[in-house]
Formats: sequence, C-alpha cells, structure tokens
Amino acid sequence: RDHRNFSKMASPQQEEELDPRIQEELERLNRAADEINSLELELDDSRASFRQLLTESTQRLNMLAKKLGSCVDRARPYYQARREAKEAQIETQKAVQRFDRATSMHNAAKEMVAVAENGLLKEGHTFDTTWQEMLNHATTKVNEAEKERFVSELAHQATARKFNESEQRVKM
Repeated sequence: RDHRNFSKMASPQQEEELDPRIQEELERLNRAADEINSLELELDDSRASFRQLLTESTQRLNMLAKKLGSCVDRARPYYQARREAKEAQIETQKAVQRFDRATSMHNAAKEMVAVAENGLLKEGHTFDTTWQEMLNHATTKVNEAEKERFVSELAHQATARKFNESEQRVKM
C-alpha cells in the first residue's frame, strides 16, 4: 500500500541527466501508483460500508425472527414444499424431453430397419452382406433406442409421481 513517488528517488542532478523517456515512464508509474492508492481507499470504504450494512441487516433479521418466529416456523413447510414442487416440475420437464428424444430415435431406427428390409427384398439380395450389415446395424439401433425409451419412460413416471406428491404437499 506504500506506493512511492518514484521520480523523487532521483537527485536533482540525476533528474536532469535522465533520458526524457525514463522521466515519462516514471511519471506514468507515479500516476498508476496514485490510482492504486485511490482505488485501495475506495475498496476499504466499500468494505466498511458492506460490514455496516451486513450488521444492520442481521440485527433487523434477528428482530423480525423474534417478532415473527412462530409464523416463520409455521410457514416454512409450505415454502419448502413449493421449492421442492418447482424442482420436481423442472426434473419432470427434462424427463419428458429425454423420453421424446428417445421416442424419435426409436422411430427413426425402425424406419432404418424398414428401409434395409425393403432393400433386401426388393433387389432379391437375401444374402448380400452390405444389406445384411445395414439391417443388423439398424436392428441394433432399434434395440438401443427402445431400451433408452423404456428407461426414460420410467424416469418420467418417477419424476411425475414426485412432482404430484410435492404439489399435494403444497395444497395441504
């Protein structure tokens, strides 16, 4: 915090002999040091104001807690239930989106299987390895998508149940 005046470090004779560029840099350094000192003082003032405000707010909150203590204790479960309901709603929305994506992937994979089967039957290449690989790949994708759809459906059901339960607690 002790930012010195750097140009005063040189004696009057040395100052005359200093290169003007060095003198200019020393002046810039002094201005920067002054600015740092000013900002540090402002920071100290801001911190003191914050501590004062925090102390006053804490005292007011403590007074209100004493005055309204039982009311706050009785209302707390309601607001806790509202917060939980909101969180459950968000989780349910995410589960719905996951289920929708899984359903779309499942439908697209089933279309791939249909295209591969049609290609095999249409051209009469029942033992063509390329069509067989495509069909195997498409079938694998259908199975993966079906599994994801099932898992996401269970997750959606669980989050929807949790949301409904939390909504019921809010209504009590």
